[in-house]
Amino acid sequence: MRIALLGATALAIVIPVATWADDPLWHKNCPPSGTCFVEQFVQVMPQKVVLLHARFDPVNADGQSVVTFTVPPGVLLGGGLSLSVDGAKPLFLPYERCPTGGCRATAVLDKGALNMMKIGKVLTARYAMTADKGIDIPIRLTGLDDALKSLSK
Repeated sequence: MRIALLGATALAIVIPVATWADDPLWHKNCPPSGTCFVEQFVQVMPQKVVLLHARFDPVNADGQSVVTFTVPPGVLLGGGLSLSVDGAKPLFLPYERCPTGGCRATAVLDKGALNMMKIGKVLTARYAMTADKGIDIPIRLTGLDDALKSLSK
């Protein structure tokens, strides 16, 4: 992984925080043929268009967790996905593949990065739809720690 700062000249559309629901943001998902994980979908309402899907897999014995972000089809691939917790220096993730339904970027979070997300307030994900227009997606981190703890139960 490498760190990249976003250019100051890039235009960004910010999705309003007021669209967040009051129910739990992180949901435990236990597929019949797999390992449980927690996830959150950021959607435009009332159309329910998914702007971002965030998935955290269980924390392993080394305190690491795999996080996967899926963005909608049509994003610019070269720019990858930029992530920032509470305005900290962004982390750049390249897209790994774009199966039907969107493009995926995955990272293994060490204890420090995972802790930052557990205690953080907002994770901002940014992706580009055009060369000069990015979209900032705020992801509330409230409840992530409890949701990850529920995976070990």
